[in-house]
Formats: sequence, C-alpha cells, structure tokens
Amino acid sequence: MRSWNCASTWSAPNEPATVTRTSSTRPTAPVHPPGQIERLPIEFKSYVQPVLVLSIIPFGFIGAIAGHVLMQLPLTLFSIYGLIALSGIVVNDSIVLIDFINMRLRDGLPIQDAILDAGRRRFRPVILTSITTIAGVLPILLETQRQALVLIPMATSLAFGLMFATAIVLILAPTLVSMTNHFSREASGV
Repeated sequence: MRSWNCASTWSAPNEPATVTRTSSTRPTAPVHPPGQIERLPIEFKSYVQPVLVLSIIPFGFIGAIAGHVLMQLPLTLFSIYGLIALSGIVVNDSIVLIDFINMRLRDGLPIQDAILDAGRRRFRPVILTSITTIAGVLPILLETQRQALVLIPMATSLAFGLMFATAIVLILAPTLVSMTNHFSREASGV
C-alpha cells in the first residue's frame, strides 16, 4: 500500500503559520472486482457455475495476445485496461447464457433441450454485445494518427479478445454446463 502524505497550512490573523501533516493509507488497487466475483455464487446458488463463468476469461486473453502478435503491437498498460474491459464483457456474456440455461432447467426441460433453447434465444444478445463493442473500438483500431497510438493496444485487446472469446462462450459455456450437470447427476446416483 502507498502512504499518502498531505500537508495543509493555515494561520490566524497576526499569528505564525501552522503546518498540519496527516498521512492516509489507501489501497491503490481496485477492490470492486473481487466483490463482484463474490456475488456470483449467490446469483447462481452454486459454487461450480461461477467457476464455469470465470473459466472463459483466459480464452479472451489468448485472443487478445494473438491480436497483439498479429498487429505486431507490444503489451502496454492500455492493453491491460483492454483486458480488464474484455473480462467484464466475457463474464457478462457467460452469465447471460448460463443463467438462461438454469432458468430453462428450473422450468423442467431436460439439459440438452435447455442448452439448445438457450443457444437459440441468447445467441443474438451475446453476438450483438460483441459486435457493437468491436464496432465501437474499430475506429480506434484503424486510426493512424500519432495521438491514437496509445489507445490502439487497448482496442486490439478488446476487439481480438472479444472475437475469440465470443465463439468460445457460445461453444464452451453450454458444454461445461452439460458436463457439470452430468457429473452431478452421476455423483448423486440419478
């Protein structure tokens, strides 16, 4: 943690100036994402499904790094900001898909029918989220002016990572849900 030293000077009329020093210790890293991760088990009423949601994030990172290699760009601080944004979008897409599968399972559908229905009904929201985000960063990605050079790695992380991760979300998330459902039924003897 970094210690912040603050000093203030004040004085009353006809008196010498008084300097007051205070120090404050504040965390310099964001504390919000761990709080969000802690809420996932509450939403899913399971400890396994949040792991499924978060397991898709590394695939987005693979796509982002492949994009940096393809564009011949170094990983910079702004690339990491892009990776953080990318992980949020990928988690959102996974939650949309897995939550709908769970809703269909609660309605009494068999696992395969629930997965197919979720794939049909949630394909458009997942794809449109990704396409609009990629379209939003595309002007930055294609910019050639010198001022935009700082932002191009961030746009590369987002665009390429999202292209790869969206395909993985649509394929891997339902597969993982099916596998965990199969293993939990096998473990319970049903």
